[in-house]
Amino acid sequence: MTRTSLLAGAASLALLLTAQMLPAAAQGIIPGRAQPEDLTGTPLASLGNFQPQELATVQRLLVRLGYLPPGNPNRTLDAATVSALANHLSAVGWLGQNPSPEQLLRSLFGAVWKKEGWADGVAPGQRVIVGKDEVRQAQDALKALNGAPGPVDGIFGPATLAAVENFQAENGLKVNGLLTQTMLHNILRAAQFGAAQPVATLRILTAEGVVDPAALAGFEQATRVRVLQDTYENSSETKALLMAGSADYDLMVQAGAEMRQVLEKEGAVIKIDRLKIPNTLRLDTAAQIYTEALDPLNAHSIPYLWGTVGLGLNKEKVAQMVPDAPMNSMALLLDPKYAGPLSGCGIALIDEPIDVIPSIVSYVGGDFKNVGITDLEAVDAALSQIKDFVEVVPKSRYVDGLASGKYCASIGFSGDVLTAREKAKVTQAGTITYAVPREGSELWFQLFVIPQNAKNQDAAHTLIDHFLKPEVAAAGTKALLYANTVWGSGPLIEARLLEDPGLYPPRETMSKLSIQPPLSADVEAELNRIWAKLKKG
Repeated sequence: MTRTSLLAGAASLALLLTAQMLPAAAQGIIPGRAQPEDLTGTPLASLGNFQPQELATVQRLLVRLGYLPPGNPNRTLDAATVSALANHLSAVGWLGQNPSPEQLLRSLFGAVWKKEGWADGVAPGQRVIVGKDEVRQAQDALKALNGAPGPVDGIFGPATLAAVENFQAENGLKVNGLLTQTMLHNILRAAQFGAAQPVATLRILTAEGVVDPAALAGFEQATRVRVLQDTYENSSETKALLMAGSADYDLMVQAGAEMRQVLEKEGAVIKIDRLKIPNTLRLDTAAQIYTEALDPLNAHSIPYLWGTVGLGLNKEKVAQMVPDAPMNSMALLLDPKYAGPLSGCGIALIDEPIDVIPSIVSYVGGDFKNVGITDLEAVDAALSQIKDFVEVVPKSRYVDGLASGKYCASIGFSGDVLTAREKAKVTQAGTITYAVPREGSELWFQLFVIPQNAKNQDAAHTLIDHFLKPEVAAAGTKALLYANTVWGSGPLIEARLLEDPGLYPPRETMSKLSIQPPLSADVEAELNRIWAKLKKG
């Protein structure tokens, strides 16, 4: 059979299928569900051998190539899918007959690989993917879950991306196909469950890199409650979901700086039942005194992690570009005489304006505990002078950008900079240092909150209690390089961590730090407007 007759037959079949009459019903003429078609005797007969997971991967790849409209796959070899496959085979000049499922998948993988720039490292989200060994772990686990990630070769390409998308869709997670650390551990934990049925499912929303995967694995083993973790790019997402009454998640990690606005929305979060969390007795008193300014009486939240906002610098690169650089001053980023030269080796501002702005307010001579119009005007003017020199970077790209040497100067969260420091030691990308700006900065807290409409509030309380165990909190500090709020964890934390001033600031540094007080909606809106101007450049 010639290629022409193959494609003509496929096209005729697709036309025939799409011409089927819609089923009539008493309530009107409505479309029925797409049905699988018998391809016996057609040029695409071999495609009837696709497994549902493979077919879902095929449909996602066809979407990425533009042959199918966006949407979740129906896992049915329907008319639209047959037509899309025929179009793809025509486009690539397929000369064979009856392509096997494996041949067709490889052809689709190759087309997406080329179209999206995977070979050049420019595919969307490719920079946040885990390392090769971890990709291989995920591929093994996805196969164990009956997924179709392609060869188990440690290469994250279109096949593995589509398999991750299928996993995300099946489990009610955000669908983007990206194999981040969080998604890797979601997949690995799911494979550990295997065919066993969990007693319940708990959905949580956090920032990337603020939950120790080992803590979730230990919780699942102890309780047989399955945890599905989603992450956000910007902390304002949790606030928006809570104020909208979302029921998507059972537990969220909320940025303390925006907690008061959440509380202003009646019924956004529940009052925490501390009787269900006996380990709250282990919480540090000083931490709870701080967080009372964010959540009066700590009634609706539990303090989880704390840290600072400061300067992350590649010591060698900064010294090379600006020999007289003030390594502990916001002038390094906000004074054009420094920022201009440093832009040659990359300046990054983490995309969290509510947390970054306090340091800028302090630099321009204001008091971020009482931000006024004059302060906002000064911040706007300062950022306008450097907008051509800096890049606003989401948290998901910030750590690796600093660790790899893409950025030599930055402002971000303490734990992220310390994580970049450790990664840079391995890759020998330079010496990463962290310093709280001498002008002053924010002392922040991450808070556990339970949405009012959470479906599994009891399990959410149980997971919080698990995180407050001293041994779990100490292990989390070691893994994440963020300080925790459990006083009993101190003896379990290594001395090298307790003596790290970036992790546990000395008294003189603490005197320069303050909690970000609640901002009015008007002030926050103006800050976001100023930040949006900076992001546009």
